[in-house]
Amino acid sequence: MKLGSKIILNNVFYETGSSELTDKSNIELKNLYYLLDNYKDIKIKIIGHTDDVGKAESNQILSESRAKSVVTYLTNKGIERSRLSSVGLGETLPIATNETKNGTEMNRRTEFEITEMEGISASKKAEVFVSMPYEVVFDVNKSEILPEANNNLIKLVRVLKSTPKIKIFLGSYLAKSESDLTLSTTRIAIIQKYLFSKGINLNRLNLIDNSIIEEINNAAIPRDNIETPLVKFYLSK
Repeated sequence: MKLGSKIILNNVFYETGSSELTDKSNIELKNLYYLLDNYKDIKIKIIGHTDDVGKAESNQILSESRAKSVVTYLTNKGIERSRLSSVGLGETLPIATNETKNGTEMNRRTEFEITEMEGISASKKAEVFVSMPYEVVFDVNKSEILPEANNNLIKLVRVLKSTPKIKIFLGSYLAKSESDLTLSTTRIAIIQKYLFSKGINLNRLNLIDNSIIEEINNAAIPRDNIETPLVKFYLSK
């Protein structure tokens, strides 16, 4: 993914009308922390957006506060403040109609933009192997896709269909409490079957284990930190 691209954090949520992060945001925010902790030279900008419900002035303030909440989370985890910036854009840049519930949910979003990496400015043509924001979580010791994961899969299919040159690498992570290694294989197979059913060519899918993930992306999640089993999708050109 090119530097300067804006990446939506699909699983960052706030209390209604508030900038307080909910517990559902923990996995996504931890992923972002691991990315920054391992790529020491990356600098990012957190961008907050809202739907158009309510007054524009209030939405502007809310978007700024929500972006700052993510910055606060990261600084509390130990990320240097000088590597982070934030901005709120209120309701000014919708990505869907505000006339439907699904549209307003999509417009209420938080993004991050990689503004600098290893001294390379965002305007330079450089690419980074990014593992976010697509992942599917599972219950411990089970392989069924949870209902709350469907939204991420739908968005992933949309990205893959709109960018046919993008390849996808699948990495399966067991929770630290799991010992059955076959769960990883089973979960990957289920994801493959789903993507194939949506018209995605399986030749675009590549399977990788954690050791390879660590070679190509230092942001791989240490297994000791994983409480919820998941399959992550790494996108690359």
